[in-house]
Parts: sequence; structure tokens; C-alpha cells
Amino acid sequence: MTPINSAASMKRMAKEKHDKLAAYLDDEKLSQEAFAKTLGVSQGLVHQWLRLETKITAERAVQIEAATNGKLSRYDCRPDLFYPMTAVG
Repeated sequence: MTPINSAASMKRMAKEKHDKLAAYLDDEKLSQEAFAKTLGVSQGLVHQWLRLETKITAERAVQIEAATNGKLSRYDCRPDLFYPMTAVG
């Protein structure tokens, strides 16, 4: 059994993060620049996230969750830092 924080596991989680962000931008017909303006960051930073060159910070993951009305959760952005949200009740 592979440990949850193995290098392969972390790489897979990063790829999934990229896929979800890219899919969100595509689904919402948003450019990197438009999404960046929503967050108050540069288009270059969004590009770095998509290319897995820079990690999304924990604070930015929370901001992305709010800006996307939960379509991209903080867990989607940083599964290494946050647990998935589950419905209670």
C-alpha cells in the first residue's frame, strides 16, 4: 500500500488540481486574465498554477472557493492541506 503523502500521490493530486482549475475556466468561459482579475492576482500567476509551476497558497485556495461559489473548493485547490467537505445531516 502506497503512503498517502508519497511523491506519486502528491503528483497525482497536483494533476487533478490542474485539471479542475482548467475545467472550471473552460466551463465558465473565463480567460486566465479574467479569473486573475477576480482574484486580484496577475494572469501570469494563474498560468503558473495551471502549469503546476507554483502552488496555490492556502489563503488563495479559500479565496478561490469563495470567488467560484464553491465550484472549486479549497480541497480541489490544495488537497494536501484541506479535507473534502462533506454534507452534515
